[in-house]
Amino acid sequence: MTRFWSLCLWPLCADFCASEHIYKEMSIMTNEHKVLRGLSYISVIFAPILFPILVWIFTPQGSVTRDTAKHALWLHIIPTLLSIFIFMIIGGVGFFTNSINATSAVSLILLLVAMVVDIGMVVYNIYTGIKIITS
Repeated sequence: MTRFWSLCLWPLCADFCASEHIYKEMSIMTNEHKVLRGLSYISVIFAPILFPILVWIFTPQGSVTRDTAKHALWLHIIPTLLSIFIFMIIGGVGFFTNSINATSAVSLILLLVAMVVDIGMVVYNIYTGIKIITS
């Protein structure tokens, strides 16, 4: 019974800890499931949004692999949305101020922020993927 409660504390299945199905699936986690879960995160290098979507669509409802793919998908979408938002802000500043000095200053600051967030998310995704595969 203590193993069941330790699984309840696992962040990716906290919503499903009362489900006996998840408990059984986690106790007999195969290497294929681990590889799919890890590749969902590591795919930020080779197929950023496509691979987690495919894993999310083709895995059964309520499985840990599906939840992991959904989480990885959001971690791939967040930097993309942030970059689009930052480019919109830079365009707006350039359009409304009509000043190259203001636009370049805002561009430099926002692009540095976007670069730090994007690199941080890539490193986090790779770390999480390797951690899942090696566990």
